[in-house]
Amino acid sequence: MLNERLSGYVRYFERLVAQAPNRWDGFVLPKQDYSCIALQYQLAFPCYALATLILHPDSTPEERDRILQIMRSLIDRALQRRVWAYWGSYAELNVLSPDPISVGNLHYSAPLAMMLGIYTLVSHDDRYNNNDIVMVWSHEERFIYTYNALIDTLWRQISSSPNYAIEAMPQQITVPTMTHTMWALLLHDACYGSEFAAVNEQWLKFMKEKLLVSGLSLGRTVFAESFDTKKRKASWSSSAFNDAWALSLLAPLQPELTRNLAPRLFKAAKHTSSGEAFMPVGSRDQGQERGDQVLATAFSQILAQELSDSAMVDAFARYADRYFESSSDNEQGRFYKAGLSAPYTTALYLLAELGGFQALYQALDLRLQSHKIASSQVD
Repeated sequence: MLNERLSGYVRYFERLVAQAPNRWDGFVLPKQDYSCIALQYQLAFPCYALATLILHPDSTPEERDRILQIMRSLIDRALQRRVWAYWGSYAELNVLSPDPISVGNLHYSAPLAMMLGIYTLVSHDDRYNNNDIVMVWSHEERFIYTYNALIDTLWRQISSSPNYAIEAMPQQITVPTMTHTMWALLLHDACYGSEFAAVNEQWLKFMKEKLLVSGLSLGRTVFAESFDTKKRKASWSSSAFNDAWALSLLAPLQPELTRNLAPRLFKAAKHTSSGEAFMPVGSRDQGQERGDQVLATAFSQILAQELSDSAMVDAFARYADRYFESSSDNEQGRFYKAGLSAPYTTALYLLAELGGFQALYQALDLRLQSHKIASSQVD
């Protein structure tokens, strides 16, 4: 049985999804179309964190069933028009299809694809292939996929792109969204023995050539903030928030590369006189929802844990304990109030307590190896 602290997180997310589907109490409705706290991320990261709880050795069958129900509810919410309406409105203004999956819009499709993959991995449940995934834009327009079809659509876009990438927003490729996509393709391969993730190597080559900054100078950290597909050049600016986000997801997939890059990010951390640390985000980026200092610090702690950097883990954790307010009670559960979005912040600190994304990767890799063994026996 999960301990009281971990059970408190489950109660918090269960309470959030128990409300009527058209109610979003406890979530934050973003002000910007491509906000760092877009609803899809407020739904996706709780899904990832809860999946890690399912893999926890102390979880019982009853707790796992309860958590899977919460994950399904998070996925149902992610399919709602409200979550991807920014894309539909943009598409109609530009005489494009409002389908949020078919072309571009990785800002939405990547976290959704990773949610579906993680659910399928930890549940061994094929419901998202056996039943349609439906996104309704209007009475006349609805977009229907299965999990297989959604992943195939992403793979085809990547394979046909000279950049081996999909635009997260119009004319912009970003490393964090492509890192979600790397996971999504690998997860499908792990669940079904497909070979979609072979394209990840081409993307990594492009990323290293075009999106890695030369080093820590004038506030630049690891990756260019975006790559402009029309101008064919990377932006000059970088973002500690984006870098912490991307590297925390990349660490299990590319440990050697991440270990080489992480020191650039950690040099940007600010240390207090008592040895605590946080990852700063400029007030302008915070105000425009292009970054969040609380989330950046949480991502950085997850990254440090994945790299077994105990000194940085301790520094980030002690800062969070002192400055990021948390709450726990029998009714509301355990959650963090700090940051732009309580569900997002809470999910990251649950992941931090569970060691980041390593447990999910280990489960994924175990399934990949089983497919290889089965294939070799057939051959």
